Amino acid sequence: MSAKTNVHQIFYDEVTRAQLDPGFMPLDNCANERPDWYEFWVIKNYLERHTLEPDTWYGFLSPKFRSKTGMDSRVLYSFLDACETSGHEVFMAPAHWHDVAMFQNPYVQGEFGTHTGIADLAQQFFKHAGWAVDIRNSVAHSEDFTFCNYVVAKPAYWEVWLHLARIFFDVAENHPGPLGTDLRSNTLYGVACAAPIKTFIQERFPYLVVQERQLKSRSPGPGMIASLAAQQGQIDANTLSLIDACNLMKIFYSQTHRPDYLQAFQTLSREALNRWVAQARRQDNPSAS
Repeated sequence: MSAKTNVHQIFYDEVTRAQLDPGFMPLDNCANERPDWYEFWVIKNYLERHTLEPDTWYGFLSPKFRSKTGMDSRVLYSFLDACETSGHEVFMAPAHWHDVAMFQNPYVQGEFGTHTGIADLAQQFFKHAGWAVDIRNSVAHSEDFTFCNYVVAKPAYWEVWLHLARIFFDVAENHPGPLGTDLRSNTLYGVACAAPIKTFIQERFPYLVVQERQLKSRSPGPGMIASLAAQQGQIDANTLSLIDACNLMKIFYSQTHRPDYLQAFQTLSREALNRWVAQARRQDNPSAS
């Protein structure tokens, strides 16, 4: 069954416009009025200014979509056609899949990385927004989460996302107390750059939106994602298999709520992280291997 699509790819100047996939609809953000909000600003504005068509897939992708996912528009549309046939409402195009798989959820991943305090700050926001979410104990996996806002979904998803985004934007822009101040503060972005921590909190919304509304969500599938990751050549085969197993244990836990699956994930996750860190060190210092 062929899917109706409105998948946009954002550009910021002529250089990024030249990078766009011709199969996507160009979305002009050359004005870039609020660079501190990154893609969030573009997505929120589009949703507020357009009436979404029922049964149509919408997405808002960065110029780096192909390099981060290994997918072009043709591959993405084939997955959306499959989603249309199977009755899914949300598709997660995998970006930074290893970070999705190795950690219990992306807020925990942020704490491990460079975004110290992100989990507690996110918890404060969701409490303020009236969402009954236990951030640290929540579980996300490849079928309900991806980074970089690489979500393509029907209006049922975007309506909930926009409701949450409006609350978040208002708090981050206008809240006079510690919550607003903390959301406006900077955190590390990469090795030497900084960006507002609000950016990284909103990037991690997707799995919570899916779970809040119990939407039918999928990815290319755990095995296919591992294959895409293998093609990019960044992870050795043994570590790749271990990371894939981490992801599968979380999927099984989400489907059954059996604690032994979560315990298995935690055991596998520790081993996967040890291997990942060791591999990163070898790449940083080849002479030591």
